[in-house]
Amino acid sequence: MDMDAKSQFDQALTVAAEALEVQLADEKRALLYRHFEALMVANAQFNLTRITDPAEAAVKLYADSLAPLAWLRDAGAKVAHVLDVGTGAGFPAVPLAVVMPAWKVTALDSTGKKARYVAESAAQLGLTNVRALHERAGQWPSPQRFHAVLFKAVGTLQKCLESIRGLVAHDGYAIVFKGRGLSRAELDAGQRQAESQGMQTWDTADYTLPLGAETLEHSLIVYRRMA
Repeated sequence: MDMDAKSQFDQALTVAAEALEVQLADEKRALLYRHFEALMVANAQFNLTRITDPAEAAVKLYADSLAPLAWLRDAGAKVAHVLDVGTGAGFPAVPLAVVMPAWKVTALDSTGKKARYVAESAAQLGLTNVRALHERAGQWPSPQRFHAVLFKAVGTLQKCLESIRGLVAHDGYAIVFKGRGLSRAELDAGQRQAESQGMQTWDTADYTLPLGAETLEHSLIVYRRMA
Protein backbone atom coordinates (compact mmCIF):
# COMPACT_ATOMS: atom_id res chain seq x y z
CA MET A 1 0.00 0.00 0.00
CA ASP A 2 1.36 3.40 -0.92
CA MET A 3 1.02 6.64 1.02
CA ASP A 4 -1.81 7.78 -1.22
CA ALA A 5 -3.90 4.77 -0.19
CA LYS A 6 -3.11 5.46 3.45
CA SER A 7 -4.16 9.09 3.09
CA GLN A 8 -7.41 8.11 1.39
CA PHE A 9 -8.18 5.59 4.11
CA ASP A 10 -7.31 7.94 6.94
CA GLN A 11 -9.28 10.89 5.60
CA ALA A 12 -12.40 8.86 4.85
CA LEU A 13 -12.25 7.11 8.23
CA THR A 14 -11.82 10.37 10.13
CA VAL A 15 -14.78 12.05 8.43
CA ALA A 16 -17.07 9.04 8.84
CA ALA A 17 -16.12 8.54 12.49
CA GLU A 18 -16.82 12.21 13.18
CA ALA A 19 -20.31 11.72 11.71
CA LEU A 20 -20.82 9.11 14.43
CA GLU A 21 -19.30 11.47 17.02
CA VAL A 22 -16.55 8.94 17.64
CA GLN A 23 -13.09 10.41 18.10
CA LEU A 24 -10.20 8.26 16.89
CA ALA A 25 -6.71 8.93 18.18
CA ASP A 26 -3.85 8.80 15.68
CA GLU A 27 -2.62 5.45 16.98
CA LYS A 28 -6.10 3.91 16.60
CA ARG A 29 -6.40 5.04 12.99
CA ALA A 30 -2.90 3.74 12.30
CA LEU A 31 -3.78 0.35 13.77
CA LEU A 32 -6.95 0.13 11.69
CA TYR A 33 -4.96 0.94 8.56
CA ARG A 34 -2.47 -1.79 9.42
CA HIS A 35 -5.39 -4.20 9.61
CA PHE A 36 -6.64 -3.00 6.22
CA GLU A 37 -3.19 -3.55 4.67
CA ALA A 38 -3.06 -7.10 6.03
CA LEU A 39 -6.64 -7.72 4.92
CA MET A 40 -5.79 -6.77 1.34
CA VAL A 41 -2.85 -9.21 1.34
CA ALA A 42 -4.98 -12.04 2.72
CA ASN A 43 -7.87 -11.13 0.44
CA ALA A 44 -5.87 -12.09 -2.62
CA GLN A 45 -5.81 -15.65 -1.32
CA PHE A 46 -9.04 -16.06 0.64
CA ASN A 47 -11.60 -13.66 -0.94
CA LEU A 48 -12.52 -12.17 2.43
CA THR A 49 -14.17 -9.00 1.08
CA ARG A 50 -15.25 -7.43 -2.20
CA ILE A 51 -14.39 -3.97 -0.87
CA THR A 52 -10.81 -3.08 -1.77
CA ASP A 53 -10.85 0.68 -2.37
CA PRO A 54 -9.17 2.35 0.65
CA ALA A 55 -11.78 5.07 1.20
CA GLU A 56 -14.70 2.72 0.64
CA ALA A 57 -13.23 0.17 3.06
CA ALA A 58 -12.55 2.86 5.66
CA VAL A 59 -16.23 3.81 5.69
CA LYS A 60 -18.14 0.61 4.89
CA LEU A 61 -15.98 -1.79 6.90
CA TYR A 62 -14.25 0.19 9.63
CA ALA A 63 -16.32 3.29 10.47
CA ASP A 64 -19.60 1.40 10.06
CA SER A 65 -18.35 -1.18 12.57
CA LEU A 66 -18.17 1.59 15.19
CA ALA A 67 -21.86 2.51 14.98
CA PRO A 68 -22.84 0.21 17.91
CA LEU A 69 -20.13 1.87 20.01
CA ALA A 70 -21.76 5.23 19.46
CA TRP A 71 -25.22 3.86 20.32
CA LEU A 72 -24.06 1.99 23.43
CA ARG A 73 -22.16 5.05 24.64
CA ASP A 74 -25.16 7.33 24.17
CA ALA A 75 -27.44 4.80 25.89
CA GLY A 76 -25.14 4.69 28.91
CA ALA A 77 -24.84 0.91 28.55
CA LYS A 78 -22.34 -0.97 30.70
CA VAL A 79 -20.40 -3.22 28.36
CA ALA A 80 -17.54 -5.60 29.06
CA HIS A 81 -18.23 -8.68 26.92
CA VAL A 82 -19.24 -8.41 23.26
CA LEU A 83 -20.15 -11.13 20.76
CA ASP A 84 -19.85 -10.62 16.99
CA VAL A 85 -21.90 -13.28 15.17
CA GLY A 86 -20.83 -14.07 11.61
CA THR A 87 -17.70 -11.93 11.84
CA GLY A 88 -16.39 -12.75 8.36
CA ALA A 89 -13.09 -10.93 8.00
CA GLY A 90 -13.47 -9.45 11.50
CA PHE A 91 -16.17 -6.81 11.24
CA PRO A 92 -17.29 -5.30 13.54
CA ALA A 93 -15.13 -7.28 16.01
CA VAL A 94 -11.67 -5.97 15.14
CA PRO A 95 -12.46 -2.24 14.81
CA LEU A 96 -14.39 -2.34 18.09
CA ALA A 97 -11.55 -4.17 19.84
CA VAL A 98 -9.06 -1.59 18.56
CA VAL A 99 -11.10 1.39 19.71
CA MET A 100 -12.33 -0.17 22.98
CA PRO A 101 -9.41 -2.13 24.47
CA ALA A 102 -11.31 -2.67 27.75
CA TRP A 103 -13.96 -4.71 25.93
CA LYS A 104 -13.53 -8.48 25.59
CA VAL A 105 -14.68 -9.29 22.06
CA THR A 106 -15.60 -12.78 20.88
CA ALA A 107 -15.87 -13.22 17.10
CA LEU A 108 -17.77 -16.23 15.75
CA ASP A 109 -17.77 -17.54 12.21
CA SER A 110 -19.03 -20.81 10.82
CA THR A 111 -16.22 -20.82 8.24
CA GLY A 112 -12.96 -22.07 9.70
CA LYS A 113 -10.62 -20.10 7.44
CA LYS A 114 -12.35 -16.84 8.38
CA ALA A 115 -12.19 -17.55 12.10
CA ARG A 116 -8.50 -18.45 11.77
CA TYR A 117 -7.82 -15.27 9.81
CA VAL A 118 -9.47 -13.11 12.46
CA ALA A 119 -7.45 -14.79 15.21
CA GLU A 120 -4.20 -14.38 13.28
CA SER A 121 -4.86 -10.76 12.31
CA ALA A 122 -5.76 -9.85 15.90
CA ALA A 123 -2.54 -11.43 17.12
CA GLN A 124 -0.53 -9.52 14.52
CA LEU A 125 -2.05 -6.27 15.77
CA GLY A 126 -1.36 -7.19 19.39
CA LEU A 127 -5.06 -7.27 20.27
CA THR A 128 -5.27 -9.39 23.37
CA ASN A 129 -8.96 -8.58 23.84
CA VAL A 130 -10.16 -10.57 20.82
CA ARG A 131 -10.84 -14.28 20.55
CA ALA A 132 -12.07 -15.82 17.30
CA LEU A 133 -13.94 -19.12 17.27
CA HIS A 134 -15.03 -21.46 14.49
CA GLU A 135 -18.60 -21.90 15.69
CA ARG A 136 -22.19 -21.51 14.54
CA ALA A 137 -24.04 -19.35 17.06
CA GLY A 138 -27.20 -21.44 17.15
CA GLN A 139 -25.20 -24.57 17.97
CA TRP A 140 -22.58 -23.04 20.27
CA PRO A 141 -22.96 -24.16 23.91
CA SER A 142 -21.49 -21.01 25.43
CA PRO A 143 -21.62 -20.82 29.24
CA GLN A 144 -21.14 -17.06 28.95
CA ARG A 145 -23.70 -14.32 28.38
CA PHE A 146 -22.82 -11.11 26.55
CA HIS A 147 -23.70 -7.47 27.20
CA ALA A 148 -23.90 -6.78 23.45
CA VAL A 149 -24.43 -9.27 20.63
CA LEU A 150 -23.83 -7.85 17.16
CA PHE A 151 -24.81 -8.89 13.64
CA LYS A 152 -23.41 -7.21 10.53
CA ALA A 153 -24.88 -8.33 7.20
CA VAL A 154 -25.84 -11.83 8.28
CA GLY A 155 -29.59 -12.33 7.78
CA THR A 156 -33.12 -11.33 8.72
CA LEU A 157 -33.94 -9.99 12.15
CA GLN A 158 -35.82 -13.16 13.05
CA LYS A 159 -32.98 -15.46 11.96
CA CYS A 160 -30.41 -13.37 13.82
CA LEU A 161 -32.37 -13.51 17.07
CA GLU A 162 -33.15 -17.22 16.73
CA SER A 163 -29.42 -17.96 16.59
CA ILE A 164 -28.58 -16.29 19.92
CA ARG A 165 -31.17 -17.77 22.24
CA GLY A 166 -29.62 -17.66 25.71
CA LEU A 167 -26.55 -15.63 24.72
CA VAL A 168 -27.69 -12.12 25.70
CA ALA A 169 -27.10 -11.12 29.32
CA HIS A 170 -29.86 -9.66 31.47
CA ASP A 171 -30.18 -5.98 30.53
CA GLY A 172 -27.95 -6.75 27.52
CA TYR A 173 -28.58 -5.86 23.89
CA ALA A 174 -28.82 -7.58 20.53
CA ILE A 175 -27.90 -5.11 17.78
CA VAL A 176 -28.44 -5.80 14.08
CA PHE A 177 -26.94 -3.65 11.31
CA LYS A 178 -29.46 -2.93 8.57
CA GLY A 179 -30.00 -0.63 5.62
CA ARG A 180 -32.52 2.17 6.00
CA GLY A 181 -36.17 1.46 5.25
CA LEU A 182 -36.58 -2.07 6.55
CA SER A 183 -39.93 -3.69 5.74
CA ARG A 184 -42.70 -3.75 8.33
CA ALA A 185 -42.99 -7.52 7.85
CA GLU A 186 -39.35 -8.08 8.85
CA LEU A 187 -39.61 -5.69 11.80
CA ASP A 188 -42.77 -7.42 13.06
CA ALA A 189 -41.22 -10.86 12.69
CA GLY A 190 -38.18 -9.65 14.61
CA GLN A 191 -40.35 -8.26 17.38
CA ARG A 192 -42.27 -11.52 17.73
CA GLN A 193 -39.04 -13.50 17.87
CA ALA A 194 -37.56 -11.13 20.44
CA GLU A 195 -40.60 -11.41 22.68
CA SER A 196 -40.46 -15.22 22.51
CA GLN A 197 -36.92 -14.97 23.91
CA GLY A 198 -37.68 -12.53 26.72
CA MET A 199 -36.46 -9.45 24.82
CA GLN A 200 -38.07 -6.21 23.74
CA THR A 201 -37.64 -4.11 20.63
CA TRP A 202 -35.71 -1.23 22.16
CA ASP A 203 -34.64 1.22 19.45
CA THR A 204 -34.17 1.85 15.76
CA ALA A 205 -31.12 4.09 15.51
CA ASP A 206 -30.63 5.71 12.11
CA TYR A 207 -27.19 7.02 11.17
CA THR A 208 -25.42 8.35 8.09
CA LEU A 209 -21.87 7.87 6.91
CA PRO A 210 -20.30 10.21 4.34
CA LEU A 211 -18.28 8.57 1.57
CA GLY A 212 -17.05 11.21 -0.84
CA ALA A 213 -20.10 12.61 -2.63
CA GLU A 214 -22.20 9.68 -1.42
CA THR A 215 -24.05 9.36 1.89
CA LEU A 216 -24.74 5.92 3.29
CA GLU A 217 -27.98 5.62 5.25
CA HIS A 218 -28.01 2.76 7.74
CA SER A 219 -29.88 1.69 10.87
CA LEU A 220 -29.21 -0.30 13.98
CA ILE A 221 -32.15 -2.42 15.14
CA VAL A 222 -31.72 -2.83 18.88
CA TYR A 223 -33.33 -5.35 21.20
CA ARG A 224 -32.91 -5.54 24.96
CA ARG A 225 -33.20 -8.52 27.25
CA MET A 226 -34.99 -7.40 30.36
CA ALA A 227 -33.84 -8.44 33.82
